[in-house]
This record gives sequence, structure tokens and C-alpha cells, in this order.
Amino acid sequence: MKNSILAATVLGIVWCAPHEALAATEARCAALEASCVCSEPLQTTVFNQINTYFWDAADTTSADKQCHTIVSAPGYEGTLITHGSRIWSSLNSGPAWNALPAGHRLQRIQLNNEGPTGGFSLQHLWATDPIPTARRAQRLYLYYTPNFVFSEDYDNNVQPGVDCQNSGKTIQLSEQGGGILTFSSGMWLVHAWAYKYDGVNSHWGGAPTDQAQLGATGQGLTMNYGDFKGKWWRYEIVYRNLPGPKTIVEVYLKNVTDNTPEFKILDTSQPWVYTDRWGNQTTWTQSQSDNLSLAQGGWDMFWDLFRNPQPGRDNCAGAYGFTHFMAAAWSTDAGQRIGAAAEIEGGAADTKAPARPQGLKLL
Repeated sequence: MKNSILAATVLGIVWCAPHEALAATEARCAALEASCVCSEPLQTTVFNQINTYFWDAADTTSADKQCHTIVSAPGYEGTLITHGSRIWSSLNSGPAWNALPAGHRLQRIQLNNEGPTGGFSLQHLWATDPIPTARRAQRLYLYYTPNFVFSEDYDNNVQPGVDCQNSGKTIQLSEQGGGILTFSSGMWLVHAWAYKYDGVNSHWGGAPTDQAQLGATGQGLTMNYGDFKGKWWRYEIVYRNLPGPKTIVEVYLKNVTDNTPEFKILDTSQPWVYTDRWGNQTTWTQSQSDNLSLAQGGWDMFWDLFRNPQPGRDNCAGAYGFTHFMAAAWSTDAGQRIGAAAEIEGGAADTKAPARPQGLKLL
């Protein structure tokens, strides 16, 4: 009997070990080996606040490949999230939980409090990492509550009487260089390219401007505000050939709640023309595509989930959910991707880039 109990105990330890490891290290990170730069699955209820603004998820430790935001110094490892207070909860029930794909293996997700966030971001600091520059990627899963208000919802009478400023901003392509990817006016746009980090100079080269330009490709041109709501979306941003010229930035998007095909919403290698409803035209030219560059001081990007109410008009209804952040880098530019988190989407991650969109129309 004692031997049976001992055997059962040993078997129990062996059986449980992989499950426990998933909480600290995402399976995709382990599969990518050295190409995985950092991974924060966010499978914890405990977040340690460091120096007021930085938050370290307790499911990863110094033994793991931790991410770090803004400050790269001893004691700041694992600080993926930046905000002055904890405005999110760790949940394993409710609408956001129920919107996850069937068969997922998560223990919990993170969901922001209802309403405005102020400045809220998730980020890994690239600039100080001695890692490859041929190809870099970051991936994050985002959820939009069913009542989520975008800034343009008011203008398009989707929800009359509301107008939540900055709601729709998603990725700042360069923390010190600008370039903000935003869903606005019913499509994806990049604006504020020419941010002057010192009041004079910009880290971007190749003549991008402050105009809203470089719009969506393919399906990203036909999305609606309602498409996002009540769904989990996998975002992945890829940087190719840093520092350039001919740096290429691509962003991929997939609705994982409904398991629809992934599509590309941004590709700086493609010229683009857009005419707005007032007849104003902006362009992204072949010359800008061929000469785009990003100096090392601007290599840090972040997920810019800033939302604030228009004074006297609304309270920014809705909230973001988030989970499973990862960063990776490769010394070759051969179509590599981070792809899916098996813990969320099941199976092996598909990391083959989708085919270049065909039959696109210039607006």
C-alpha cells in the first residue's frame, strides 16, 4: 500500500508539472526557443506595483523570459503594464471569459474596469536588448466589451450621444517616434508619424507626415465598429529590416472568438491613397515605402489603450480585456511569426504569413 501511495504521488507530481509550467511560460515561447524574447501570459491575480507606474505579473519570475516596460533596470523585470493604479481585475467567469474559444486552457483573463482608463499601456522595451533586427514581432490578445464605445461611434450615430476620445487607438508604432495605429472613420489609419522626441528631430525617416495616412489593407478596409465588440482579437505587429531604409511594418488581426481567418490591417510596403468624406486626400507613396526608416532610439512600440471622456458628453462606456503578450525576434526575414497561443486557440500555432492581398482598390 505504501508503495502504491508513493507511486501515485510521484505520478501526480510528474503529471502536474507541465500544467503548472503553462502558467509561467507560454508553450509558443518554449517552441520558439532563443527567438522568444519575452512572454507574459498574465495567468495570475497578483500584480506587484513598482515605483508607482509599473506592474509586474506574478506568474513569471526571473527564471522566465520576462518582459519589461519603460525602465530596463534591476527590479523592473516583468513590468509589462504601465498605469498609476490597478484598474483591471483577474477573472475566470462572465462575458469576456465566455467569449474565449471553446477548449481554451486559460486559468483567467484580465479585464479593465468599466469606463475611461487615462494613459494605459502594455510594452516590452526593445531598445536595450542585444537581439536581432532583421525581423521582430509582438503579439497580444485584446477583448472589447459589448458596450465598448469608440471615439467615432458618436459621429456615425452608432451610439448617439457618446464620444470617447482616443478610444480606438491601439498601437503606437514608436514610443519616441510616434505613428499611432487607430481604428477611426471605419478603417485603420496611422497618424502622428512626425512626432519630435526632442522638439526638433523625429526617429522616423522617409518623410512620413502627421496626416492620417497609410491605411488598412484588404479586410481592414471593410471593418465596422460592431465587429470588435464582444470578441477576442489576436493582434500581431511585425517590424522588418530595422533600422532601414525600407523598414516594413505589418499588423495582423484575427477574431479568435469566431475563429475567422486572419487578415492584414497594415502594410507599409504598399502605396495607399485615401479620400475622406469631405474630399481631402492623403497618400502613402512608393517613395515613402521604399525609404521608411526608424532609428534605434525609436524602436520601442507599445499597445496604447488610452481612453478618456469628452468633457460633459459621456463616461467612455466599455472596457478592454487582455492576455498573453509575447515578443520575438529573428536574424533573418523569412516570414516568421509568433502566431497563436495554443493555450487560447488550441493546437499548433500557424506562423505562416497570409498571402499578399489581391485586388485592392485605391480609395
